Amino acid sequence: MAAGLFAFRALDDGRIEYTGNNVYKPIEDVRSLDVTGLEPGPDEIRRLSRINAAMYKAVVEYFGKVVGAEFVVLPLITRMLSSPGAAFKELVRGRRLVSDQPLEVEAFTIERFFQDQCSSRDPCIVFLSESSQLYLEITIAYSGISRVYSVYNSFRREEADWCHLTEFHHVEFEGRVSQEENESIAMGLIRHLVKRILEEAEDDVLYYVDRDYVEEVEYMASNPKRVRLAEALYDLYNFTGNRKYREFTSRHLGSWEELKLTQIYETFVVLKEYPYFETFFYQTYRDPVGPDTVDLEFRVGGESLRVKAKAYNGVPVADNADIIWPGYREVVGSGHRVRTAVETEYRIRRFLGLLLYGDPKKGSIRDPDIDRITELYRPYIEIRSLRGYRETSGFGLGWERFLQGLLKLPSITLATPFPRTHKPPRV
Repeated sequence: MAAGLFAFRALDDGRIEYTGNNVYKPIEDVRSLDVTGLEPGPDEIRRLSRINAAMYKAVVEYFGKVVGAEFVVLPLITRMLSSPGAAFKELVRGRRLVSDQPLEVEAFTIERFFQDQCSSRDPCIVFLSESSQLYLEITIAYSGISRVYSVYNSFRREEADWCHLTEFHHVEFEGRVSQEENESIAMGLIRHLVKRILEEAEDDVLYYVDRDYVEEVEYMASNPKRVRLAEALYDLYNFTGNRKYREFTSRHLGSWEELKLTQIYETFVVLKEYPYFETFFYQTYRDPVGPDTVDLEFRVGGESLRVKAKAYNGVPVADNADIIWPGYREVVGSGHRVRTAVETEYRIRRFLGLLLYGDPKKGSIRDPDIDRITELYRPYIEIRSLRGYRETSGFGLGWERFLQGLLKLPSITLATPFPRTHKPPRV
């Protein structure tokens, strides 16, 4: 993609520059932008409404006619978050967390929803859902349907900025497919959405961006760069000279780095194989390929499971991938899900042990709080013991992030008619 078509650029001095579109002027550094009052005007609301209608129609069309997936109706309140650490923080208040390990999400809690059924042992706190994925997996396990999808609201208690909202929408897919096929389905969805949205809402899309940009996006979506995290970090080191990228970790991968990678590769980036124990607990390990492998042991109670996993310099890697929009950020997170009940419970307890004691091995001790949080995930753990259970892979596409990338918007708050941030909404 020509440099002038990038919506954002990672500058050498650390700034993230917004280059502008047909409506909004360039901004020197979007990370300094106060987005809480930045909302679309009446004309933009009309256009976004038509674009959203075209996108929803395209989502249903793609999953129903192309992928053969069934739509699933799901709850908006849950006791199972995609981050056991966030659940622990809310449900076991007052207990000090000794690790600086970041929580994957921060949760919105509803504390008196079941007030008459609560006790000191179980305060009955529930959460607003931040992902439908765990329920999609459970649906497949019990229904026998092989492919499912959902379009739902997600809530995360984090400060809104140029690419984050506190309430947003996910298009999520789960299926009895390999991770390779899962990535193909995700890239196919992106191509289908770009094509059909332009067909259904051409005037509205071209109000924001030029046709050559959309055509270039379509081309790049058919020619993504698939790269392992280890290779991407090596390229970041070569381009920047910063020695931190010589460490094999996803902790140094932020918005600046994601943008820089798309500038290096000049297309969509499918970034694969993060360190296994740095991924969400529901992601599994990559099967061995080549000589660099490690032995993993999952031990829970009296059960133990030994497996071999692909590794990079002795570090096991996950069977996962993020898809980064060119000149923007990650729009899709995907992965092959944990395979067995033992692996699943081990991953949950390991993370909680790290939070509480600074030692992942402490997750195996009999700690009443770790036990209590783990039990909330028992329905998710146990589906892997059902007769006929088959492994699944899935992904989530951020609705507003997709539109921010497609329309080259300076702030994600401009990608929705009614943006929700960390401040009270105006409407």
